[in-house]
Amino acid sequence: MSTLPRFEVDMRPRSLIVDPPMSDAEFEAFCLQNDGVQVERTREGAIRMNPPTGRETSRANLEISGSLFNWWSKHERGEVADSSGGFYLPDSSILSPDAAYISPKT
Repeated sequence: MSTLPRFEVDMRPRSLIVDPPMSDAEFEAFCLQNDGVQVERTREGAIRMNPPTGRETSRANLEISGSLFNWWSKHERGEVADSSGGFYLPDSSILSPDAAYISPKT
């Protein structure tokens, strides 16, 4: 049985401080156990759980992602991703942008 906590949607905290901070593997396991919850890790190791967006924000995010994808379809350079993607950043944080463009490797 896993020792990582699982939170129900209606009772989850916004931030969780784990001491010592979770390793990358522990963080990935935590995300898998809390499927359906957007989870991010700050550079300090705090775990942030974001509630679902409202209708207006969801629509705006769709417009941003749609515009980015349409641009990418014309140029087909690099990659694009939506808000369900988590990115490992150099400062050890793992964040999920509303939409992302990843430059092609040179």
